[in-house]
Amino acid sequence: MSIFEFVKSHVDIVDVVSTYVRLKKMGNYWKGSCPFHKENDASFTVSPDKQIFYCFGCHESGDLISFVAKHEALSPIESLSSLIEKYDLKIPQELLKESGKFNSNRQAHNAHFELSKLFAHYARTNLEKNPAALSYLEKRGVSKTQIERFCIGILPSGRASINGLVAHARKAGFLSKDLINAGILIESRSTTYSPFEDRILFPIRDISGKFVAFGGRVYQPRDTRPKYYNSKESECFLKRQLLFGIDLARPILQSTGIGYLVEGYLDCIAMSQYGYVGTVATLGTSCTDEHLKLLSRYIHTLFVVYDGDNAGTNAIIRLAERCWQTDIELQIITLPEGEDPASLLTSETPHKNIFKNTEHIFDFFVKSTGKGYLKKTLSQKIQTSKKIINLITKVTNPIKQDLLLQQAAQSMQVPFTSLKSTCTNPNTTQTTDVKTSAHNKVSLEEKIFFISLCGADAEKNVTDFIITEAVIQYFPKSWHNMLQLLLKMNVHEQGKAGVKKFLNTLTEKERNKVLLGLFKHEPETTPMHFKQLLSLLASKHWKEAISIMKNKVQIAQKQGDSKRVEQLLLAISKMNHMKQ
Repeated sequence: MSIFEFVKSHVDIVDVVSTYVRLKKMGNYWKGSCPFHKENDASFTVSPDKQIFYCFGCHESGDLISFVAKHEALSPIESLSSLIEKYDLKIPQELLKESGKFNSNRQAHNAHFELSKLFAHYARTNLEKNPAALSYLEKRGVSKTQIERFCIGILPSGRASINGLVAHARKAGFLSKDLINAGILIESRSTTYSPFEDRILFPIRDISGKFVAFGGRVYQPRDTRPKYYNSKESECFLKRQLLFGIDLARPILQSTGIGYLVEGYLDCIAMSQYGYVGTVATLGTSCTDEHLKLLSRYIHTLFVVYDGDNAGTNAIIRLAERCWQTDIELQIITLPEGEDPASLLTSETPHKNIFKNTEHIFDFFVKSTGKGYLKKTLSQKIQTSKKIINLITKVTNPIKQDLLLQQAAQSMQVPFTSLKSTCTNPNTTQTTDVKTSAHNKVSLEEKIFFISLCGADAEKNVTDFIITEAVIQYFPKSWHNMLQLLLKMNVHEQGKAGVKKFLNTLTEKERNKVLLGLFKHEPETTPMHFKQLLSLLASKHWKEAISIMKNKVQIAQKQGDSKRVEQLLLAISKMNHMKQ
């Protein structure tokens, strides 16, 4: 038993999920609205027997550890640690010894968080001793309340400052090498310095409030270094997954269902200061699918407030091209040219009306992409139309797709039928229905596989439900790896491997495939019925399977493997018997 299996055996998935989702018991399952996408139907299903979950809407799936990891944007290791602490589990010493990698990773991550926290508060204290930095923040309109709230600080430049930081860290049990490993200090041939020296520091925290990284901004007029410097990415800090201010914004996001997205630290702080508390910022990178997915767990509407320049416009266009797979309504707040949220909010310009004037992201996309459409050449018009249509085809809802096409046709002053005819996927409804039908169909091979898998958990003679090597020959190649694993485990454990143990041996792709099948049907059968299904399978693939087995017999004979020959001939005999 691994430490992961120990935790899953001592914590019930229904108890964990019910702290996040309102569940209702329906037969053998518990159901509720999915926390990973917005929906009206209860597509989210939890199986207390198998200790797994599956959403028939967005297809998220897994066990209680992956549920916490997905919901809290944690790594599996962090999720495991969170459950151990929350449920006060006492891990046996033998498991702790066996899971040395887990312990070392956990300790390393915790040490990084603690060191980052120490550095953040050290820099925060230094800010009070730096009139120039305080003056800069005051000019930018940052209040003392926001300085405290976001733990803004500074690391003065110079050898004395570095020595002071090292001494401060040493008192807390950290060494210079720890500061170097965390990217706070850099060691060169001649000296040790910090890339954050003489920069305003903005600590970056994850969704649970742990300090993970830093952003530093120059503030001296004569400083010629790049304006911003962010911590290097690591296991604890991935820009594509983190949003600045998410830990502070989360409560308001959950309560209102509305959020604001800006580009920079100071923009986020200014928005929060002026009442837009549910504001987050990307970390010097474009908004990613993972950012949108994270936000979709808490909100239904996101207002995008990017800078009023070409870069801001292009960023919104890129965002429009990727937002359709996330169930969030995106609204654009267009700022005056040359303005950003921080400059606008801290100026004397009345901003309240500007922040009330919103535009749906598709309207913005069509307006920006199709700007001057009538004056374009024929080839330019075709290219523009294709770009807009390609965006619309990403919308899976056929009604919404047609509404967007009508909107685009009106904006570009072209017939709706022209756009519709050039749409690369005009039969969305039909295609979706066909896919759904095929998706829900359970083949004979699948039935046999899931009966064999679930038979290991049943109160009966499970050896009657073990798939043999002969039967594996009938299955598509995509199933072979899982079937071999199942056979190996059942033979080794006399048919009592169990669903949970089997799932732990699979890749994420294989696990999702099996989870979907487990929730599509509950395989209840008798040994006699199972044998009948095997007979049907034998009839379906008999000639092909016999040919394969005979080839294997010839190979084994050439190799002089008499034991293997005997096993194969026995398998052929069983197959012939099933065919009769």
